[in-house]
Amino acid sequence: MYMMERPIAYLTRKEVISSCHRLHNVNLTEEENKNIYGKCNNYWGHGHNYTVEVTVCGPVDPVTEENKNKMLNWSKHMLI
Repeated sequence: MYMMERPIAYLTRKEVISSCHRLHNVNLTEEENKNIYGKCNNYWGHGHNYTVEVTVCGPVDPVTEENKNKMLNWSKHMLI
């Protein structure tokens, strides 16, 4: 009996993540902190944006053709 291979589905999810930090040493003066840490010593913080891409793949169920929901849930979990 010939068995067909199940097709493989790929799902890529792309998210932009923002983060903020402030480098500051309480044992230094404000001037020393500014000289050492520069813009990372900003009182309100200093931020960065990152782009993250996650690709997941898996076989598609031949009867229900389901796999998309499982992959979506998994990719969301990986980004958290």
